[in-house]
Amino acid sequence: MQPGHQGPAGWRGRHHRAQPHDLRRHAGTLLGYVTGLGVGAAYGLLRRGSGTLPAWAVGPLLGAAAMAGSDAPAAALGVTDPTSWDLTSGASDVVPHLAYGLTTASVYQVLR
Repeated sequence: MQPGHQGPAGWRGRHHRAQPHDLRRHAGTLLGYVTGLGVGAAYGLLRRGSGTLPAWAVGPLLGAAAMAGSDAPAAALGVTDPTSWDLTSGASDVVPHLAYGLTTASVYQVLR
C-alpha cells in the first residue's frame, strides 16, 4: 500500500487508533442493538400471561419505546441531536423503529 493511501472504506492499517467520534458512533450503534433486545425481551415477559393484542396496535408503542430507548442515550453521548433534525431525518428515525415495533409484535404473535 502506498504511503498516505487509506485503502478500501478508509482503512488506515494496523496502527489506526479509533478516534473519540468513532467510539461514540459505535457506542450508539451498540446501544441501539441492546435497546432492541431489551424492548423485545421486556415485551415478551410482560405479555406472557395476558390476552392477545393486535400487532398493529402494539407495534407503534414498541417502536416508540425502542426509539426513546436508543435516541436518548445517543443524544446524551453526543452522537446525535434529535432536536436539530429536519423532517426527512426524523422520518428516517421513525420509520425503522415503527417497522421494528410491528415486526416484534407480529413475531411474538406467531411464536406464541
